[in-house]
Amino acid sequence: MTLAGRLLKIVILVTVLAALLFFCEFILRNVIGIVPSTDRMVTYQFDDTLGWKTRSDYKYYRSSHYYGHFNYYNPQGFPTDFARWHEDASTTTPSIAILGSSHAESYYLPYEQSFPYLLEQKFREKGAEKQVLNLGVSGYAPDQYLLRARTEFPKYHVTDIVVVFFPYNDLPGIESDEYQGFAKPYFKDSLASPENLPLAPPPSQKEEIGLSAQIRNTAIYTLLRPMLRKAININLRVSTKQPQPFDAAQM
Repeated sequence: MTLAGRLLKIVILVTVLAALLFFCEFILRNVIGIVPSTDRMVTYQFDDTLGWKTRSDYKYYRSSHYYGHFNYYNPQGFPTDFARWHEDASTTTPSIAILGSSHAESYYLPYEQSFPYLLEQKFREKGAEKQVLNLGVSGYAPDQYLLRARTEFPKYHVTDIVVVFFPYNDLPGIESDEYQGFAKPYFKDSLASPENLPLAPPPSQKEEIGLSAQIRNTAIYTLLRPMLRKAININLRVSTKQPQPFDAAQM
């Protein structure tokens, strides 16, 4: 085979591979719904009282080197599972309201593995009419728990309140002025209202440039990232960043 013939084969092979990659990227983004982003706050939107809140009727494929899964939020912005993604929360059903940050929201796990979901399932198994309202939002501190409760509790029939408090993150968060670019509310002597309302929206994010940024912002990489880590044996020791699932007996 001539050199020209070999080059033609290489060009054809590269073209086919590129076409397959573009096709996979299109399917992952537009059919499956994997929209990559290096902005960990992409699931949230600005709120001039709370700082930020979860998006309504929204799904997002969240991945890292340690996990990859979809998170779903119902029309009220409460975390939920795929089956109830588009369902409104009941305003009349007796409800357990869960307040907290990412640990309550189930930021790191599929919702079916989260304790709010398992709690609601337990009540269903017993035939009890009980709804779980998950008001957890990643990055929130206790002052934001209070503000979220004031906003949401009057809309629902709340009979029980569970507060998931994580001192390592939550205590410093009370004194912080911002989180991931979002301004935070703060109280002074009175808990009647924060002193710095209305909050200002965050500045526009700078667009990442460079080859590595372009690769990270593909749906293919977003989907394969946890698998790639295992495949090339990167940091396989147990990490504090890696979620540790517990079975029913351990729960």
